[in-house]
Amino acid sequence: MSAIIDFLEDNFFIFEIFVSYVPFVILLKPRKFFWLRLIACMSGCVLVSYLLPDIFPGNILDNILNMLLFAFQVCLTVACLKICYKESLLTLILCGISAYATQHIFYRIRMVTMIAMDRFGWHNDWLFALLYCVEFASLLILLYLFLVRKLKKQAEFKVNNVKAVFLSVAVIVIAIVLNNISMVEMFSMGMIALIAFNAYVVFACLFLLINLFNNAYSKAMQHEIEIVQTLWMQDRRQYEASKQNIELLNMKFHDLKYFINNSSLDKTSIQEMSRCLDTYDSSFNTGNKSLDVVLTEKKLLCDNKGIKFFCMADGKLLNGIKVSDIYSLFGNAIDNAIECLADLADEDKKYISILVKRVNNMVRIQFENFTPNQLQIINGFPKTTKSDKENHGFGLKSIYYMVEKHNGVMEISVEDNVFRVSILLPITSQTGDFS
Repeated sequence: MSAIIDFLEDNFFIFEIFVSYVPFVILLKPRKFFWLRLIACMSGCVLVSYLLPDIFPGNILDNILNMLLFAFQVCLTVACLKICYKESLLTLILCGISAYATQHIFYRIRMVTMIAMDRFGWHNDWLFALLYCVEFASLLILLYLFLVRKLKKQAEFKVNNVKAVFLSVAVIVIAIVLNNISMVEMFSMGMIALIAFNAYVVFACLFLLINLFNNAYSKAMQHEIEIVQTLWMQDRRQYEASKQNIELLNMKFHDLKYFINNSSLDKTSIQEMSRCLDTYDSSFNTGNKSLDVVLTEKKLLCDNKGIKFFCMADGKLLNGIKVSDIYSLFGNAIDNAIECLADLADEDKKYISILVKRVNNMVRIQFENFTPNQLQIINGFPKTTKSDKENHGFGLKSIYYMVEKHNGVMEISVEDNVFRVSILLPITSQTGDFS
């Protein structure tokens, strides 16, 4: 047992770095055979850490070279991350910096604990070991809750800010230099000065972590919003094209009906042709022209794919919303449902139901369709079943931002294989004007 404890103490840095990675690697996507890769990489890192004192014996490990070797071990762990995870090098460097900063914060907290225990005469190895575990676990949990958790809600975690990463490297280098100075001067410093110095380094590293993760979160949100805004612009262009197509279709439809009614064809033929045309009479009259356009377009698409389309909508309630917003909201919701149902074999389950009605001073919009997949709702959105997660799932995000833009709320639920999107939007007057 004593040999194991001695081994852990001699290689404490590499083991603390391993543990410090725990809150951050949650964000990363593992490669195939992840556990085999991880075990091999960790074993290699521990072996290097074990051999370093033999390679650089005596006092050579003191001071500057000591700092460089610690930095080398961190770089080695980043290389191991590249072997184990499918992420960009910048993303992995951020994780390495975060782990190093975390270990350094814990080291400083441990130094203050040792000073306090010595001050009060608590010379107890078991108490120190207990505090060691509690302090380390508490630090990791707090970092996860306040920094990592909100990033975990994003579908994709990417770092593309080279400037922020290199600035962070510079801050870490300064922290290492300060650490070396404190180790040399700690015996000549007073207790208050030593505690103040350790507190300063802790806050510096915390400041670094907060800024790093806020930057990464802002970049992730900016990327998402840019994609949604691009979708909105495409929806605006698509609406204009759809409007012209529907108007042309209606003109041709009514011209053909007029021709049939005034033709010299026999009665049976006329009835048969009229029946066929009635099948494709997909015009809606909800009281909102932009809603009529999108419903007509999607109804024709559903007919072509054998999907039953049910709609009960009071379009006048939406008259206060921009034309392009209505098209984007309803178009994305219906397109998602069509994509889900297009290849479904059971004809009875191929349906889309849409409801738009007034509920007190709110308008309720609901989309409902059968889903063959066992969907998981994570952070309010269904987890995509597609392998290309980076380029999917933005249709519902687009709807969410559109609803938020109009001060509404949206809820997504799955019950008994029925996928449902429920939206509530405020109405400020009887005319349907929106806030």
